[in-house]
Amino acid sequence: MKVDILEREGRNFFYAYSRRQGRRLRRSREDRFEKDLPLFLLPRFGEGDEGGVLSREKIWGGGVLGCRTVLEIGFGSGEQMVKRLQADEKLMILGCEFYRNGIASCVLCMEDGGEGLRDRLRIFPEDVRRLLPYVGEGVFDEISILFPDPWPKKRHHKRRLVNGLFVKELGRVLSLRGEVRLASDHEGVMEWMESVWESEGWCRRDNGGHLGCDFPEDWVETRYQRKGAREGRKSYFACYGRDGV
Repeated sequence: MKVDILEREGRNFFYAYSRRQGRRLRRSREDRFEKDLPLFLLPRFGEGDEGGVLSREKIWGGGVLGCRTVLEIGFGSGEQMVKRLQADEKLMILGCEFYRNGIASCVLCMEDGGEGLRDRLRIFPEDVRRLLPYVGEGVFDEISILFPDPWPKKRHHKRRLVNGLFVKELGRVLSLRGEVRLASDHEGVMEWMESVWESEGWCRRDNGGHLGCDFPEDWVETRYQRKGAREGRKSYFACYGRDGV
């Protein structure tokens, strides 16, 4: 399989190998999705574009003062994002997901959320690594990486999302006292992520030890997590922050 690489200022990111679409959407859902998706997309940005760098204000518009800003990577069908937004009116979320069926489920779920809820959600329907170089420093108060593809075979480990270069880039866009939340139902991947974050000098923010801890109070169990539990897979959680902050 051909690997697509983004090269910018000497930083190379391997793009995801996972599928982008599952079963074809019904015509009615497809039409609603195509109509509503633009309401959640980011404004124009990037080099050679009038948009420039993405700040908090550019991502969500006005009203970000006093709000907690979140980057959720791999939001699946968006259940976690939608329920967290409903529970906390001071939450702003940018979700990144390239699986079209999941994006459609999220957008259609938001139809009845009202303008106030919609204004607090933005969607980037692509690999997050295409976005990060254009995000300003310290934009997010929280970054969540939820159940990334495990790629369990050793020869496929290079395809895993989390590596040292990726962690450095996330650290740049995370606020000084921000936190990183990690979740996985694959023991090997959780150990991998913990090892990478700790090797980059990050410290645990939770009370857990090896292989995570209990999920936080505001955690919303996802459909994928429930499916894994039915199949006998345990889910793990960990939270990291900068050393000494």
